[in-house]
Amino acid sequence: YILFNASFFHKSAESRFLLLMMAIEALVEQQFKALSVQNHVNELISLTKASKLTEHDKSSLLGTLNSLKKESISQAGKRLCEERLPNAVYHEMNSTKFFTKCYSLRSNLVHGNVPYPTYQQVTEYVGTLELFVSDLLSAAS
Repeated sequence: YILFNASFFHKSAESRFLLLMMAIEALVEQQFKALSVQNHVNELISLTKASKLTEHDKSSLLGTLNSLKKESISQAGKRLCEERLPNAVYHEMNSTKFFTKCYSLRSNLVHGNVPYPTYQQVTEYVGTLELFVSDLLSAAS
């Protein structure tokens, strides 16, 4: 709610967009992947711990490997949309496709990926994203 509310006090479309996306990410609860995936990751963790890598490299890899036990933010966000807004339409897309489009724009903004979103692209989505986040929040169980 704090991130959603904060988005109303920013003039920049990009900052409003990012705050709204952060509000969605705060709602996401990543679930564990299948036990077979977790077991495979655990094997990789054991191999990494036993390796001759530097402690710094081991630590870095272990953090990444541990995160692989759970679904990605993108996967969890799609599931959230399916659970809370199964029949909703935003920008002529179902909630899952809309989230995916916005998450892609967010990733390109945050990571500087090419193609970098234009101001026009961000402003085209930020208003609908505001409604989308409001609906997600009001559909909370």
